[in-house]
Amino acid sequence: MATAEEIQEEAHRRSMYEVSKEIRESKTSVSRLMYIGKINKDDPQHKFDINEDINRFKTKNGVEFTGLLISTGSYIIHLVEGSTETLFALVKWNEKLMKQDPAPFTALTFPVFTEENPVSLFKYWTSALTNPQSSGEDDPENFLPEEISWGLYSNMLEIGTKHGQLSTMEITDKIKQSSNSKRLLFKQEVLSLLLTDKFPNLQDFIEIYIAPIDIVFENELVWPCPPELNF
Repeated sequence: MATAEEIQEEAHRRSMYEVSKEIRESKTSVSRLMYIGKINKDDPQHKFDINEDINRFKTKNGVEFTGLLISTGSYIIHLVEGSTETLFALVKWNEKLMKQDPAPFTALTFPVFTEENPVSLFKYWTSALTNPQSSGEDDPENFLPEEISWGLYSNMLEIGTKHGQLSTMEITDKIKQSSNSKRLLFKQEVLSLLLTDKFPNLQDFIEIYIAPIDIVFENELVWPCPPELNF
């Protein structure tokens, strides 16, 4: 016959889900977001300074994140590390930017978003300006968009692994000195593949990850489907 202590212990025995949840929550983790923007060259006043505006965003909202923003002349490549809530706030900030006239970017896509990464690779948020790689032997038709997105993401992680603890100037110098710099960020024409509908644009990302679920009750369903919704 079970003792009172054994009965009490059985009553408080945790489920496997509770144990695994405790383990997950006890670990520090970071989310990562990589997005690509094509710089709007039709802004004659060049009012948008992305370094200044991002630092203002961080100060105003009291948030911190790390990562690397690279400007290649026509494009920005931005890898950000932080909490999921902070990254979503950054996405919503970009939504406000895109409503400006003129908007700083003509297009934005979000090829990579991951959660529960064990460590941050970058100590600071850093921006770097590199010379654009344009024309040459790289033909966009020779690449798949998926290969470019994950190749670029891997290259950004490599920069973080090797140089993520350095200052802005030091990281910029390391990128320029790299023997692989021409392959690191791809040609401008190849980067344009990342702005296709293969990847979520700004509104797609918000709808998938941020916007509340739109629930339709059974009594609101209509059948047959209205003609304007029938594809």
